[in-house]
Amino acid sequence: EIILLAKAKEKEAGRPIGIYPETKHPTYFSSIGLPHEAALLAMLEKHGYLRNFELAAEGKREGYSGPVYMDSDAYKTIEAVSYSLASHPDPALEKRLEAIIAKVAAAQQPDGYLNTWFTVKEPEKRCANLRDNHELYCSGHLFEAALYVGRLSREVVAEHGAALRAAGADGTATFILGGQIV
Repeated sequence: EIILLAKAKEKEAGRPIGIYPETKHPTYFSSIGLPHEAALLAMLEKHGYLRNFELAAEGKREGYSGPVYMDSDAYKTIEAVSYSLASHPDPALEKRLEAIIAKVAAAQQPDGYLNTWFTVKEPEKRCANLRDNHELYCSGHLFEAALYVGRLSREVVAEHGAALRAAGADGTATFILGGQIV
């Protein structure tokens, strides 16, 4: 119902509207017998989150769907599912998550940069406005998923950080857990 409402409002407003449902602790629903991790991963696929990573990996320059910060929701989901798997192991879910992580890693550019909006939709604006264009916001979520949970490789994080520094992020910005701003 919420997704249908957002789609209707997108048409009404003429712009993308993102949804990120706030949930309880990632293990809460599993602890009461209502695991939702598989459903979260299915939503990533159904609503285009993973397709954006595939487009970036394929070098496409059209077909992106969603708002500029879409990658961050994929990273938040990777983090939540990983966290849940630590206390509620599930080999099938682990396999699905690994496939998603592989899609994210495949989207990384040769210089280390990783942001599907700017790779697919607006490559000429990459790192042009680090303050306002959600690149640092998405990077913060990428770093948190990778470092805090340990599900993405250190190489992905290091290469992306190097790409941001090369583009003008001078290292004086602050990385705030919870705020996800680099």
